[in-house]
Amino acid sequence: MTYLLLCYIIGQIAYHHLMTALFLLFIILITMYRKRKSKLLMVTSLLIVSIGFGIEKKQHAPLEHIQSSYTQQSNEEKNVLIHFSSLPSVKEGLLTANISDFNKQLVLKAPFKTKINLPNANFFLNHACPVKGIYHDPQHLSQLEVLFVKKIDFNRCIRMQPKFKDYIMYARNSLIERIRAHHFIGQGEILAIATGSTDDMSSDKKSRARGLGISHLYAISGTHVNILIAFFYMFTKRLPIPIYVIESLLLLFLPLFLMFVNASPSAQRAVLMTMLILILSKYFHFTSIQALACVYIFMSFLNFQYHYHLGFIYSFLISSVLILMKDLLNKYQFAYSLILASVISIVAVLPINYLQFNEIQWQGIISNIIFIPLYSFVIIPFSFIVGLCALIYPSLLFLFKPLSIIIFTIQNFILKGLQPLTQYHFPIADFGEVGFLMITIVTFILLYFLSNEKYLMFFLAAVSFLFIATHLHPNYPNQMTILDVGQGDAILFQNKNGKTLLIDTGGVAEHGSMKKRNYNITEKSTYPLFKKRGIHHVDYLIITHDHSDHLGELAQISKYIKIKNIIINPSHFNQEKLQ
Repeated sequence: MTYLLLCYIIGQIAYHHLMTALFLLFIILITMYRKRKSKLLMVTSLLIVSIGFGIEKKQHAPLEHIQSSYTQQSNEEKNVLIHFSSLPSVKEGLLTANISDFNKQLVLKAPFKTKINLPNANFFLNHACPVKGIYHDPQHLSQLEVLFVKKIDFNRCIRMQPKFKDYIMYARNSLIERIRAHHFIGQGEILAIATGSTDDMSSDKKSRARGLGISHLYAISGTHVNILIAFFYMFTKRLPIPIYVIESLLLLFLPLFLMFVNASPSAQRAVLMTMLILILSKYFHFTSIQALACVYIFMSFLNFQYHYHLGFIYSFLISSVLILMKDLLNKYQFAYSLILASVISIVAVLPINYLQFNEIQWQGIISNIIFIPLYSFVIIPFSFIVGLCALIYPSLLFLFKPLSIIIFTIQNFILKGLQPLTQYHFPIADFGEVGFLMITIVTFILLYFLSNEKYLMFFLAAVSFLFIATHLHPNYPNQMTILDVGQGDAILFQNKNGKTLLIDTGGVAEHGSMKKRNYNITEKSTYPLFKKRGIHHVDYLIITHDHSDHLGELAQISKYIKIKNIIINPSHFNQEKLQ
């Protein structure tokens, strides 16, 4: 059964990455041959691959029509009745919330004066609000459609009859309200773990977490679900009820928890896998990898757009590799096993990081060794206990504030201490599908060395790969590129000898009320292009004049790549802006 499930997944991969899928199929067939599997099973496996490919292709058939319809949508305002499923958050005069227009889930964005008080969770449970807004297409298939409105007046909202899910979201929103009212240190982390909402985490802390490879700790995943299940069993085992009743209660509780945390893909994986094992393990011999593959196929069949969700891909890929290598991990004591698991996880996602970021994100090897125990044994249990108290007995929340100060002061100290790691980058240039195949092969080789405990060979292979990958670049054509830097200006010139000239850096204009102070153009746009092109330095940077929309990103660019020469007109330039 395992081979058939894996072959179906290979068929799905073949639609997106044919060469890599053929390599994976070759590995599967060789494994089946070495284990003397029947020819009938091999032929059936090939048939399953074609079925997986066909279903994936059929699911994507409407996609071209959807994307073409995006371009045809007008900017005409429409009258819409919306219901808030999350509490709105207001940052820099922009209100953001998850909503429903009673047809689909959306993200609401609207200008909002921070001096005006927002309604409470009880109001949002019982009211729907009429607005006039414009639907905007999602920038990525994994994102929700956005509804932009110019004005929202909560006095015009009308009463409505809540549904069952609305009451669950009301409990979630009430928890958030009560914790916000107590102004906890580490409030953002507590709410992220207890509710799945990262709205209260600052953009700076999110950026730091991404840079260190620990942002997965703020997303509900297997670790969080396992700790929650442990709490559930600790409580119910003390009650005079049979074990089958406890398991039945758990099967009822987990879907409710999934709705409570807004059903992120990683949370769905953990919950569905647990439920599948609980239900079927009594009747069938069901391995963890089979359960994981079944859940993957089920989720991707229901929503093929999950294939474009980075959290979904990371969650399943890392889980599958750790399950396959669990015998190796179980050989060692906790500390060494944790180090090995961190290394395995970083190696496993090399192809995805190449595809998504053109970079080897190595920092997680070090940061996870510290943060996984800290979160698993301290912060996640603490956050669940605080969340439960906020729901049941909110007047006792003040008792947890001193402990939260200690815990999150230590966390922030460690986070700040590890920050220098984010200054060291290992970019990989884009070589298309051939590059993806090569990195997949390298990943298999590295995992093979690890699984056979050939650590010296692994080290030599990893260092060789790191050196080659960061020094190779595509053939440089003579080309000019106008960079997407928002309202600013930046133009990149390259010649066939690899020389680069950049005119201006872009930046946010000094005037205007919609200035995005936290938006890093270099991180979001310029540096990803440089990584993709294999550009490690700029030979000449010409700053045409000293307006911030032309030189505003100079400091950020210099953090990522070396600038050899800067050219300005000194007679028409305020040189203090270069300091």
